[in-house]
Amino acid sequence: MENQTESAKIVKIYPNGVEVQLGNTTGCSSCSLSAICGKNNKSFFIATKKRFELGQQVEVDVAPTTRVLSSTIVFLLPVLIMIMFYFVSKIFFTESISVLISILSLPLTALFVRYLDKKLEDKMDIRII
Repeated sequence: MENQTESAKIVKIYPNGVEVQLGNTTGCSSCSLSAICGKNNKSFFIATKKRFELGQQVEVDVAPTTRVLSSTIVFLLPVLIMIMFYFVSKIFFTESISVLISILSLPLTALFVRYLDKKLEDKMDIRII
């Protein structure tokens, strides 16, 4: 897989970098989930010594590993946690209660995904080119 470039806008300037906001990406037009994530313009801090102006449009290079990791955290992890909650609760409860517990685990999963997003934000390979 090769890196993909995306258009971004400088929204904040810091002494050691900038915060960029990604809009709809080049892959959004072909993605069936673009209505979900396309409405959430995500901001990222990128450490750089280059000088930019507020509102300037830049090209951002996003590594494939970053895309795969993000997709796994957002889409696969909640399903795996639901399945885990189902099987663990099935040991102690009936099937219908286990299904309910599995569904009720989703808000907990959302909090966990949010925590992971904040924790892994510094490890994302995103650069201004």
